[in-house]
Amino acid sequence: MSCREKHFSDMIYAYELGLLPEESRNEFEIHLLECDSCFEELNKFKQEAFLLRNDPDVQESVKQFIEKDYIEVEKSTTQIIPIRSKKLWKTFIPIAAAAALFLVLVLKDWQFDISPSKEAIAAENRLAIMYFENLAEPDDSLQYGEIATNLLITDLAESQYMQVVSSQRLYDILKFLGQEGTKIIDRSIASEVAQKSGSRWLLTGSILQIEPHLILTSQIINASNGDVVATQKVTGKESQDIFSLVDQLSVEIKSDLALPAEAYEEPDPAVADVTTHSAEAYRYYLMGDEYSSKYYSDEAVKYYEKAIEYDSTFAMAYYALTTLKDASLISKVLQYSENVTQKEKLYIRSLEAMINNECDSSLGELYKIIKRYPDEKDAYYQLGVYYNRFQRFDSAIVFLYKAIELDPLFKMAYNQLAYIYNNIGDFEKSLRAIDKYIELAPDEANPLDTKAEIYGLNGMLDNAIDSYKRALTVKPNFYASLRKLCLMYIFEQEYDKADSCINILQGIESQKSEALKLRAFIPLFQGKFNEALKRFDDAIGASDIDYTINHYYKSRIYIEQKNWALALDETDKTVELYQATNPVSKAYYVYLGIQTLAESGDLNGTKNKLKDLKAHVEETNSMQYTYWYAVGAIDIAEGNYEKACLSFEKSRDHNDEFVVMYMLSKAYYLAERYDKAISGFEGIQHEYGAQRSYFPIMSTKLYYYLGLAYEKTGKYQKAVEQYEAFLNIWKNADEELESVEDAKERLAKLKSSS
Repeated sequence: MSCREKHFSDMIYAYELGLLPEESRNEFEIHLLECDSCFEELNKFKQEAFLLRNDPDVQESVKQFIEKDYIEVEKSTTQIIPIRSKKLWKTFIPIAAAAALFLVLVLKDWQFDISPSKEAIAAENRLAIMYFENLAEPDDSLQYGEIATNLLITDLAESQYMQVVSSQRLYDILKFLGQEGTKIIDRSIASEVAQKSGSRWLLTGSILQIEPHLILTSQIINASNGDVVATQKVTGKESQDIFSLVDQLSVEIKSDLALPAEAYEEPDPAVADVTTHSAEAYRYYLMGDEYSSKYYSDEAVKYYEKAIEYDSTFAMAYYALTTLKDASLISKVLQYSENVTQKEKLYIRSLEAMINNECDSSLGELYKIIKRYPDEKDAYYQLGVYYNRFQRFDSAIVFLYKAIELDPLFKMAYNQLAYIYNNIGDFEKSLRAIDKYIELAPDEANPLDTKAEIYGLNGMLDNAIDSYKRALTVKPNFYASLRKLCLMYIFEQEYDKADSCINILQGIESQKSEALKLRAFIPLFQGKFNEALKRFDDAIGASDIDYTINHYYKSRIYIEQKNWALALDETDKTVELYQATNPVSKAYYVYLGIQTLAESGDLNGTKNKLKDLKAHVEETNSMQYTYWYAVGAIDIAEGNYEKACLSFEKSRDHNDEFVVMYMLSKAYYLAERYDKAISGFEGIQHEYGAQRSYFPIMSTKLYYYLGLAYEKTGKYQKAVEQYEAFLNIWKNADEELESVEDAKERLAKLKSSS
């Protein structure tokens, strides 16, 4: 069915090329969330548009095209359209030139111009492998059908002379067709799968027998007319497992597809050698993938670890655990990385580079994946996540929509879009994306958790609490929601309710450390620092938990108490412990340590640390905001308040998280730029999110500083409200806190003069 709203269908090509004005682009992206027809039309143009955006050779051709071949067209055209991708064009492109450029792109066969041989042959032999039906055991309790399908896809996808539709892409298409979980695919459904995946061939298969030995059969079908062009049957010997049988079957399939002779000369490792030799390990690995897609980390970790129990050399199980549990496991991934496919090696190199803060290299490996495997949605998704992390939101949106083009039901992509749209201040579009996520996964907790977080970040505390509660009705032990619900109750000063969340977390093995930390948070938010110190010590004294962050919170308390010796000692412990487990992340916590040194008056001690931090930031091209934050902290300590404003503005340009915005607003106040201070503090006062919760003392003291700024500008009633809010939160705070005493005096004066 075509799109009924013609003005949207007319936008498709301009959207893909990045030529829509901002207002039209926003409107069109909302439409994309709802219109399958426009998604289908986008698919027809995706290769040309994607290469235009990302292939360096294409970019250079386009640049020459714009700057040379169409100079006269540009001169004769007055109407211009902004370009979103500043890397492709300097600033603008005329409509006439854009139209001519579009014709060049469509007429030029970009898809096959990359290489005249292997890629063209591979595209010509695109194959979609359907589920193997287990006729021997219809309930398929041991998942032989799924295992056979995945292994065969993995094996055949290693060839450079054919393209195989990935198992994830197959599942996505079936889900889109309303056939999720279907093991028996009729001819009409198979044809639709072929059409949507762009496949020339279909392969269906069956498991005829398991005991006393395995028998697999398959047939290759011409997708255009449904004719069976070849059949295969492999019978295992008594001791032969499913892995070696799949190897035999893949050889027969390649032979029947009549691939060029070179295809049989390329390396063809046994599928067990690039996955695992254990069917049990593979089965648990697939189960881990299923739970991971739901963000149910504990369950996913359990199954990945179970896979490793059966095969201690299973590289991709270690890969999953590296992302979910422990980054140091990358050493295990690398140790066994010869036992993976070529595609997985690229993913591993990308992950290793990311862990080492080599951002450009990490991104480069992902680009290699999408060039070799153009329907690999996870690579597009990871690119979207990376660009969101670097605050390149336009690029992030492009890649996430690319992933959604491949799979309109890709729930994780909608989850990311919700956060990105919120980051750029489009709350309405953020809610649209998250509601789509909820629609796609109504029986999962994470969509409701995301919606709650979006509400919290927009100051809608009651809505956030309600949505977290709804997430917990779906999955009562979903600890992500439990943790954040606890924090929402703390923000609301509902400490008994917060404590009830902590009690539940305490009963979850993986969350005991978090529960102990949150138990210390309650007095910390109330300014009861001595009690909080005792609770953080209890957390540090507990066995087998990560207590780095607890030393960090102790350092912040000692700073507030002006106990500089202990503050510096705890800061050093924090940095030492963190770098012991994260040796390449030399910037994290270091910038806060420099701030502690500066505030203590040890300005000489900051010099070498600042020099080292700058060198690390420049070398890794990451976390630039930490350097400028540290410079700003030193500026404040030296009394250079105007310079501090500039430094924190540079920090904000790289990362606008809570702590940076707080310090920038404080710098504005100290520089007597009160209107800017007010604007900054107001902007973060109603953001109830994770970043604010990491800095609980600042989270409360912003009311005090906002009161000071209001008082300086003669907004006395507003100042009164802020002082009262501050003193209400710290009504039971420890004695002799300087900010508390000052707020009491100021409040009394303001009230007496009114």
